[in-house]
Amino acid sequence: RFHVHGAMTSCSQGMDLDINVFRDLRFSDAREATIATVVDAYRSWMESFDLLSEEKRIAGVFVEALPTVLNLSRSCPYDNVREQFASLLDKLREWGKIPLPQPGNLGASYFIPESEITPINTTNPEVLDELRAAFDCDGRVSNMTRIMAFHPQFLKKLRLSLDAVVWGDGPLPILHRLIIAIMAASRHKCHYLVDIYSRHFRESGGDPTWLDGRHKLPVKLRALSDFSAMLAHQPWLIDQRNIAELVQADVEPWSVPELVHACLILARFHTLPGFVFGCGCVDEIDLQCLHDSSDLPESPVAVSNPSGMERRASSSEQPEEPPAMVPDSKISFKHILARMTRLSKEDSDLESPTAVQQEDSRAPSPSKLASAISPSYLTPGTLGFGPDASDRVPEWRPIRAPTFVFQNFTWADHAFSTLVRYNEPVAELLNDEFQSIKELTYGFIGDVQGVDTFTFRWAVWNYVFSLYGITDREYLYTQVDVLVQGAVREWIKILACLPHQATAKRYAEFTDLSHSEKVHVCLLVIEARQMAELLHCMHAVSQFADSQ
Repeated sequence: RFHVHGAMTSCSQGMDLDINVFRDLRFSDAREATIATVVDAYRSWMESFDLLSEEKRIAGVFVEALPTVLNLSRSCPYDNVREQFASLLDKLREWGKIPLPQPGNLGASYFIPESEITPINTTNPEVLDELRAAFDCDGRVSNMTRIMAFHPQFLKKLRLSLDAVVWGDGPLPILHRLIIAIMAASRHKCHYLVDIYSRHFRESGGDPTWLDGRHKLPVKLRALSDFSAMLAHQPWLIDQRNIAELVQADVEPWSVPELVHACLILARFHTLPGFVFGCGCVDEIDLQCLHDSSDLPESPVAVSNPSGMERRASSSEQPEEPPAMVPDSKISFKHILARMTRLSKEDSDLESPTAVQQEDSRAPSPSKLASAISPSYLTPGTLGFGPDASDRVPEWRPIRAPTFVFQNFTWADHAFSTLVRYNEPVAELLNDEFQSIKELTYGFIGDVQGVDTFTFRWAVWNYVFSLYGITDREYLYTQVDVLVQGAVREWIKILACLPHQATAKRYAEFTDLSHSEKVHVCLLVIEARQMAELLHCMHAVSQFADSQ
């Protein structure tokens, strides 16, 4: 991904600064020089400030770059960057001639106390390596990454596959990949991911008009919009005809390798909003300032103050949730532990239905957002690529009975081998990622040690599969009915299908799970959904290839 140092510029006429200079902080051999370039440019600007016109004092690259400087002073995993930019901000604050950005929330999550999230200057070498690897690729450590760092071994697997799909070798141009990521994240109104990848798009030289919505996209990308909607909400409807429609289009047709690459991006960015919303990710400082640096939220929202969170979200016009959908009490996972123990003794006596059929005949009702969801998440700006009245495919609707039989097209024997034909490196990385999440366990639930959680984890996985139209004939679905009930089932369904309805209230209901365990469940859900989408895609691609 642009592994050349082309953005760094020296100061000409005493006070020039290229806004793209910050990208060079990713490179170790350019880092110190880049810091010096920025600091010297601001020093020259301050010295010349009184000679500038009023318009140039309050606008321009120096003011535009302040949120980035502020964000790097707090969230860069390299000490020298944080320290020198913090010192620069101190000098600007003491100078006092321009207001500095005042972000509304300096935490990583609305749901998880900052004290429990990995600090950016962690002394854990494994986690620090991951944070630095993320920065070296993206030029930022996202709050999503910091929250995933509860599970650093899995984070590494996910990061490698994500970086390969977005920035690695492949048939799609970088700008097309970024627009497809934005298109996919918009399906679930996830302004957080849209903002990050819109910034990448602009920094990579993209045409800013493309970000105005699907109607401004080239024909080829615009044609992918309905396919993205179907894959996100009703993937069981996808078959070889949908592939043929894109590959055999009269104008700007897709090649099969390009379409497979697009499917990898779509599946990833359809699922990541489940983590963003499910864990309450806060916009990073510079993203908060994107929306209106003069009208930022008044103060951080404390996770320990539910009433404050309700006030923050009170401007939302989401309809109230019916009482029947809201559990009356806190959820105890110790009850699930007891059920797992009972199941291990009764498995031989249980009948195995073909799929989960209870409670899923309707989608979750729109939730009252009694939570600290970032106001930017539901900003209409994301809807240029997201759901609207012209959609041929509505938001997720349940399937009465799953029609895709896993044994007929498994990941290991079929989907993986199909991917290998078109992108072997990414196929291998995804395989490692799926294997890692399936094996991720620490042998406890809450404060109960020495627990084999496989039965519960596998129930979650197969329940998500069933939501996306996939049934496993070898799985005992009674385990889902026993282990994934009531509020637990509703929570998982929302994370998997309608993540923008996730709330702090639901997150807080699972009182005997640690934050790390809740993050683990979110990861299980998004990975199961990602595999489900890829199974549907690769099955259709395989059908199309056979027909040719």
